[in-house]
Amino acid sequence: MISTQVATSEAGTWTAGYSPQTRAARGARVVVEPGRLVLDEGNSWTGTVDVSLGARPLRGAVWATPRAKDTAGLDVAFSPQRVVLYDDETSVTLTVVAVGVEEDSEFVVDLDVEACDLAFLVDLSTTSVTVGVREKDDDSNKKAKRRLRQLRVRIAIGVVVSLAVVSLLIGVSAVRKRKKRGLPHAASDEATTSTHSSDAFVPPPPMIRAR
Repeated sequence: MISTQVATSEAGTWTAGYSPQTRAARGARVVVEPGRLVLDEGNSWTGTVDVSLGARPLRGAVWATPRAKDTAGLDVAFSPQRVVLYDDETSVTLTVVAVGVEEDSEFVVDLDVEACDLAFLVDLSTTSVTVGVREKDDDSNKKAKRRLRQLRVRIAIGVVVSLAVVSLLIGVSAVRKRKKRGLPHAASDEATTSTHSSDAFVPPPPMIRAR
């Protein structure tokens, strides 16, 4: 394995075919996509990029270790902590997490590349990611306001429905009370009518004659 520093200082490094510079120009490089991430409250300050190779190495593997620069006090974590690639048909998802976000900021993630094939050490322009960090997500604020408006509408509807139900119950209770108050009068009228009708049909007492 030959690091960047060793590769630029040693002259007897093994190569075959085209020179490393030519092969790098033809795509033998480490590629990170996308080149920019935005971490905010909406994604829990977590983002991902895909790391791949633009060409198959002539030998060995390519190692890429992420390093965060100018983080302004943020704690930045990576998973995996090191990417290993052997061909141009495989990509590895690198997860970036920012911890302790208190204000908007921006930092850069560079991949520290090591390779047995020197072509992958020539052009490192595609091995960095600019990461924008937002304390709050504008979309989440809009969604929160929308949810608040919907909640207010639901509360208003609930209040109206509750008042309607209460009014209905009060009306039913009043009707029942009126019916109960009217029942004794009706019973008294029926009893009076019955008494008068019975008095009208009472036969006179029998007469007793003296002997």
